[in-house]
Amino acid sequence: MAHFPLPKGGMDIFYIDESASADTFVMASVRIPLLRPDSDGQWWIAWPHYYEAARAWRRDLSAQHSLKVRPEIHSSDFLAGKGKMHASGRALSKAEAADAFRYALGQLGFLDNASVITAFATSRSALFGQTKMGATLTGLLQRLERQTSKEDRAAMTFFDEGHREYWKIYRRSQAYMPVGSSLGGWGTGKTKSLPLKRFIEDGNIKSSADSYVIQIADMVAYAALQKLKHESGLLPAWRVGLGHHTLYDAIPRQTVNLLATNKRADGIVPL
Repeated sequence: MAHFPLPKGGMDIFYIDESASADTFVMASVRIPLLRPDSDGQWWIAWPHYYEAARAWRRDLSAQHSLKVRPEIHSSDFLAGKGKMHASGRALSKAEAADAFRYALGQLGFLDNASVITAFATSRSALFGQTKMGATLTGLLQRLERQTSKEDRAAMTFFDEGHREYWKIYRRSQAYMPVGSSLGGWGTGKTKSLPLKRFIEDGNIKSSADSYVIQIADMVAYAALQKLKHESGLLPAWRVGLGHHTLYDAIPRQTVNLLATNKRADGIVPL
């Protein structure tokens, strides 16, 4: 990969996690600024500010909903009322869990504008020969590259522990990533390779237990999955009754990159 000067816009870190059902695979990314210039041209490490904001977000969630501070929030278990997450040592009721989850997503306004991008694929999706997980990650990386280029920044990624295939797709995308055209072609063909030219490092792996931002990405992905399952008529009645299908819409609207797709008003990218 060719080296290049630090872009004028600085550098970001994208934290990525997934959620899946039998038919639908969702991936969400949360952007955290790493380096930013000020008006005098001096560079600042911005990451500590957002780290402290994420810690404050987690402490506030615990204070407002009587949760333990240290345990990891694993979305599927949390919303099902599993685990003794209440500060008293008991399990949460499903209604308590839904209220706390909704509150947590609603307090993500500490993130910069357009920091959240979510994409999904179903068993019927196909993107350049890839399906489900491969299609979702490739489609997500396409949007991350587009956003990063538009904002003139460099970037790196952290994935939750899980599929080693993430690393393979990410590394391939640094050399070759096909992109289609909304106009039907690029003149030389239906697709064009627009690799992750501004992304450095391999796709890094980080335990969600050690990262509040990975946990946030997990919550966003899981909330999106509930909304998509409801749209397909597959969300269980008890989840509908608790409003799980509306959780994604609790995320502050300015925090979501609504320009990532023109197919949905909520910014969730279908592939």
